[in-house]
Parts: sequence; structure tokens; C-alpha cells
Amino acid sequence: MACWRTLRAQVPHDLLPCVFDAKAKTFRDDIYPQLQARTGRRCRPTLAAQIAPIHEATVALGWPVLEVEGIEADDVIGTLARHAESHGVRTVISTGDKDLAQLVDEHVSWSTP
Repeated sequence: MACWRTLRAQVPHDLLPCVFDAKAKTFRDDIYPQLQARTGRRCRPTLAAQIAPIHEATVALGWPVLEVEGIEADDVIGTLARHAESHGVRTVISTGDKDLAQLVDEHVSWSTP
């Protein structure tokens, strides 16, 4: 959580959502039913038990939690980044998920936690 504090202190911001995957299936699960088995998207019970406390801690630290039913967090982040870009707003994405590096351009930067 210290990295969140550092990011928040170092990056000027107007909006800073912490985006999580929603619990339910996504549209991709409907398109490609083998996705869950291929990507290991099933959540182990020990991990599942940690999700609510992580959300609570995130909110307690002042970060709004954003989940969109039926949409993966990656897609939500990409949509927010492109929407911000279309309005001339600079975006910083902080994640260890290297797939999101494809969003980097002159308006979007990427930082690892």
C-alpha cells in the first residue's frame, strides 16, 4: 500500500479510481467459454476471501473502487484512458499487468507498482 501513497503523492490527479474485475462472468466468457480454464480465472477460495478486505482497505485509503459488471478491469481501464485522451486529459496507469502497456502513448503513461 505504500506504493499507492507514493503514486498519489507524485502524480497530479483529479480522478484516481482503483479498478477491479467484477465477480460475474464477462462478455468474453460468453464469446469464448474456454477462457476461464485457459486463463485460470477461477478464483481460489483463499484468494476470494481476501477481495472484500482489499476493497475496504482501498476505500479507507481514499481510492474509489470501480467495478463494471460483465467487463474486465483491463477493458474498463482502457476505456477510461481513451475517454480521457479524447478530452485532452493525461492518464497514468499503475499496474503490473504488462498487457496494458499497449495503451501507452503521448497521453497515457504506465507505471509499475
